[in-house]
Amino acid sequence: MQTKDKIKYEKIINVVANMIANKGIESISINKVATKAGISKGTVYIYFKDKADLLRQTYLAKRQMYNEYFALNLKREGTCADQLESFIDCLYRFGKEHTTAMLVVDAIVSSHLRSEFFTDGREPEAMLTIWKQVIDKGIKQGIIKDVDAYSVNFVLFHTICGYIKDVYYGNLNETDLPFAKVKDILLNGLLK
Repeated sequence: MQTKDKIKYEKIINVVANMIANKGIESISINKVATKAGISKGTVYIYFKDKADLLRQTYLAKRQMYNEYFALNLKREGTCADQLESFIDCLYRFGKEHTTAMLVVDAIVSSHLRSEFFTDGREPEAMLTIWKQVIDKGIKQGIIKDVDAYSVNFVLFHTICGYIKDVYYGNLNETDLPFAKVKDILLNGLLK
């Protein structure tokens, strides 16, 4: 039995991520991944038991990047409104700096695979804990409209991801619609 090589594993993950970002989940097959990675099909099976495992591990790797980025860059001080604005800014910067990772996360959570990865259709509550606290605090302080934290996360992520996707695919020029305007719309929709 061959041993696993971390560099080869990461190469496969990145090949899959780029394929998802540029051609969608439907473009993924073990054969295509092996060809693009310049390895044999059997080598892919050393690292992943099947296509679903390949997609799951790619998603988890890119979601980990997202979590680490937020842990390092998200401001947790200030008012609830400041923290909400920081989240929006951080999500936008993550998408600009790690577009492929954002597109992978979006593709998975927007697909039928979401229900396979998360049995209740939602990501683990641990990922939403901080936002639930911020939103609940903002509602109590009368700063944020009375909305559920999951809904806020959903709207912010998918709106910002949609913006990033349109810029990435050349469907939108940022000078025509600067992100500052999108951010203003989001904040006006959430703040009292």
